[in-house]
Amino acid sequence: MADVSAFATAFGSPGSGKTKKAAAAKQRLAGLAKAMETNSGGDVVVALRNAAWDTRLVAAEAKLLEAMLLLNIGSKISGSLALRKSWKAFTAIQTDIRASSLPISQFVANGVNFGVGLFFFVVSLVPPGLVAKVLKMLGFRGDRALGLGLVRGVSDSGMGRSGFAAMILLFSMLYLPRGFDRDDGTLDDASDVLDGIQARYPNAALFLLFRGQLLRKTGRAADASDAVEEAIAQTRAANIAAPCTLLYELANTHFHALAWSRAATAYDDVLAADGEFGMRGMSALSIAACIAMTAPQDCDGFRAALERVAAVATPKSRYDDAATCLASRYLAHPLLAPLLATELLFFKHDLAHLAADQAQPLLHRLTAAPMGVDFDALARTADNSLAFAPLVLCVAALRRRVGDTAGARTALDVLIAAEPELARSERTYLAFALSERAEIAHAAGDLDAAGVDVARARKLKDYLFSFILTRRLRVCEAALAEAAA
Repeated sequence: MADVSAFATAFGSPGSGKTKKAAAAKQRLAGLAKAMETNSGGDVVVALRNAAWDTRLVAAEAKLLEAMLLLNIGSKISGSLALRKSWKAFTAIQTDIRASSLPISQFVANGVNFGVGLFFFVVSLVPPGLVAKVLKMLGFRGDRALGLGLVRGVSDSGMGRSGFAAMILLFSMLYLPRGFDRDDGTLDDASDVLDGIQARYPNAALFLLFRGQLLRKTGRAADASDAVEEAIAQTRAANIAAPCTLLYELANTHFHALAWSRAATAYDDVLAADGEFGMRGMSALSIAACIAMTAPQDCDGFRAALERVAAVATPKSRYDDAATCLASRYLAHPLLAPLLATELLFFKHDLAHLAADQAQPLLHRLTAAPMGVDFDALARTADNSLAFAPLVLCVAALRRRVGDTAGARTALDVLIAAEPELARSERTYLAFALSERAEIAHAAGDLDAAGVDVARARKLKDYLFSFILTRRLRVCEAALAEAAA
């Protein structure tokens, strides 16, 4: 074991310059472990070799995260090349492990499965375009099911990287679009993952945030606020200022629960918080919606809240750009004020998770006197008034929530039939109406009709919140293609 002592001494030496970097440490550990394989066996040999593999895995994971960040900021070529380097690093580790006679620890096995699974998952999220073409040229393919399956095994193990694996799984289950199947068992799976990871990390703010999101999607928005408030409390207990992400999630949770006053206060907290955040314009617009619901006679307050949107909006934020456009619309036509809260619930995709007893009062509000519009008369004449498209879309969505699928389909048919008369600014509502009608057709087993509406919606471009709907439509297309095959 003389070689062991020599390599250990070399590995432990402080070195100078670049030898202090992680790359040099990785090479030393790998050399030490390789040399030890040629010596007599023993637990120390196995441990050090597995430590070398794990060090290389950390470097490969760092390269993968670098690729994700580069792609997120628009560096498509650099991001694609970083992905390639990451993949080569993972495959090199796999090759070494297969060639070694030493047993692999569960910790390292988790690292390999997590890295490979995360890679397949990340590549599957890349939308069609330049990056997808570059990745295809480099020989990559995305496989979300395979990737998440590997990550799920790591999460269920309760060992190394299980917390990171749970984070990826919950992000996929709770935040990525599900396409047609809103209740496909995914939320039950998310609950299982959360139960397991929260048993280990009961005070982790991130998992409390995920718990709140799960409760919202299961129609328990009031309980969800407790989970998010606890996440904020745990963050502050660690002497860390609550990030805007948590504050905004709490505000949205109150908004989803139709607790308008509490929501307005929480959105004010978002606007008062320090740091960059791309939802400040949406927060200001949501405050205006809360005023319209709690003080419908406060026209000055409503206008002041709308005027605040442009002043606080984050530049180059797609959400805040959309918020600014909607604020301008309502400033020009304040009589539409009762519609704003429901419209925001729809675009935030919270309306889809309202309970029937929550949706019914909103539906009554839109079809009764405060709006000053007789929906049935509006539907019969297909009048192209300013209120027509958003009103019909929101009424249709609310009718679905109260169980009136036939009434929802009728409303959507009216809106879609009015396409030739719709102004360009109203194409947003047409695209979402086509998506809603496709969901109804899919649920009824009419896949051909669903496919037609999805294809029509996909052809529409450059409308408000298109970045939200496009992802959902892409998932629907994939589901239809899989069903056809």
